[in-house]
Amino acid sequence: PLRRVTLQRGEAHFTVMKDSQRPFVVEASGVEVRAVGTAFSVQRGASTVEVIVTEGRVAVVPERSDPTAATAPGAETLVDSGNRCIVD
Repeated sequence: PLRRVTLQRGEAHFTVMKDSQRPFVVEASGVEVRAVGTAFSVQRGASTVEVIVTEGRVAVVPERSDPTAATAPGAETLVDSGNRCIVD
């Protein structure tokens, strides 16, 4: 069973308990952020989604097809603690 949250607007910070059988996923503007045990923030802006990792590691997966994007749709980007990722 998947733990899933959809961020409609604004910003939220999540602290996730480790559970490899139940991944935690936040969806915002067609971007999925996946975590198993970590702490991170997701901010949904007008045209971007920003992910800031404060503990552990998350996988950021853009779902939309955008030929100008740095990563292909569905391509996973790993973001470690102390780093951030911005997806247009």
